[in-house]
Amino acid sequence: MYQIESEGKKFDVTFDGEGQDTGTINGRDFTIDIVAGGNGEFNVIREHKSYRAQVQRFDPVLRSVDIIVEGRKFSLQVKDRYDLLLEKLGLDDLNAAKAENLVSPMPGLVLEILVKPGDNIKKGDALIILEAMKMENILKAGTDGVIDQCYVKQGDSAEKNEVLISFKS
Repeated sequence: MYQIESEGKKFDVTFDGEGQDTGTINGRDFTIDIVAGGNGEFNVIREHKSYRAQVQRFDPVLRSVDIIVEGRKFSLQVKDRYDLLLEKLGLDDLNAAKAENLVSPMPGLVLEILVKPGDNIKKGDALIILEAMKMENILKAGTDGVIDQCYVKQGDSAEKNEVLISFKS
């Protein structure tokens, strides 16, 4: 179960089985096919129509994505079932407040490190630019804090879930 918010509207999305090509959106069935292209572009085929789309920005820490579909930009905020449960229990900010490490959300190449040990950072500050699948992804701070250590340098390859930066407790 996911909840996607865009332009003030909320959509409850559930996928069937292991794939992500069938499911329901707000209780209505859907079937899509996704054909990947280059540079973050892809085609979504739904109800015998093809829509050209491109991911413009992806932020795994804040769980947001900007996507352009047929020339129209959409800013999406995505919550999974755990985010929804924490929100329901009033604990959604608790998880971010205890962030100790910035980990790579995907394999990629470190293009730029925007901070150094000792820097004071605020929630949402850009920390690292990571290139993955020919797209630049800005990894941001999930909480206020102080940079303890940077474990990668510009030009390094990062693996999924690898610790990139730690914060002082």
